[in-house]
Amino acid sequence: MSTETKKTKKRSAKIIITVAVLLAAVLVFGFFRLAAPKIFGNRLPVEQGECGILSFRDADIDRMSPSIEQGQNSPYEKEEIQAAITGAKKCFKNQKNYIKPLSFSYSDEKSAAFLETYRPNKEYAQSNIIAVMCDYTVYWELGVFDVGTYKNAAIVLARDGESEPWKAINEPWSAFNL
Repeated sequence: MSTETKKTKKRSAKIIITVAVLLAAVLVFGFFRLAAPKIFGNRLPVEQGECGILSFRDADIDRMSPSIEQGQNSPYEKEEIQAAITGAKKCFKNQKNYIKPLSFSYSDEKSAAFLETYRPNKEYAQSNIIAVMCDYTVYWELGVFDVGTYKNAAIVLARDGESEPWKAINEPWSAFNL
């Protein structure tokens, strides 16, 4: 057998081995991405297509109707509260493969109670900081948060001025529950 034929066979064998290893890696990754959480139990039992990588979309979050309890002496207009809730929904859009929001709500009383104990890094006027309450389910372990459902967690949002958009400065998985 000629030297060139041996080199061609070795090169072909290397290519076949490389393709086989890549295919095996893809299969292993697919197993751990989709099947392992169900087998090893670090995910709540949910029906296929309910959340996460399966079919939970931004539009599902946008369609959620919040509950708003606004008093007569509320520090915010209804439009400002709606804008803050929209800002709170953005937090979940970044985490939709791991966390599913169940509900959003605003109450002057709960917001004020949470903000009495919360100390942001920056001082904000009362009209420029708000706490929106939410219930959510964690489907994958997130550090100190176990898989499960969390109730009355606060998302703290702030803005630099009344014409500025609300931005989350404390997300629910880093906030304590009331």
